[in-house]
Amino acid sequence: MGFILLLFFSLLSPMSEALTVQVENLEGDVLFEKEIILELPMHVGDISIQTFEKFEVPYDGSILGISEIFEIGQELDIISNSEMKAYGWCFSVDGVSPETLTHETVIEDQESTLKWYYAYAHYVSGEWVGQCLTQD
Repeated sequence: MGFILLLFFSLLSPMSEALTVQVENLEGDVLFEKEIILELPMHVGDISIQTFEKFEVPYDGSILGISEIFEIGQELDIISNSEMKAYGWCFSVDGVSPETLTHETVIEDQESTLKWYYAYAHYVSGEWVGQCLTQD
């Protein structure tokens, strides 16, 4: 009887909330996705390092930023004398790419999604005209 009551009340209680951590390549393919429960608030850098280490995701970086995930690292594409694309890892929280660094960006809500995505910054004629771009 006790087990049945426990089962009944567990079905009535709300599901535990989890933070989703994703990694996507330039084409938008999901390379990694896990729901985790952490003591929040916490900085994106700390969340990333803890998650990558716990689930053995190969990476290079620190709480200050990530330069390589799954052996995909920084690259430079020289298009012409006046144009280039610098590829690297960007992050977003709930679909928004903040203008802050990983150790400055705090996640407070367990129902958030932290996404690392491979993208590029575009340089044309002496100016950076875009950052964290995923399409031409």
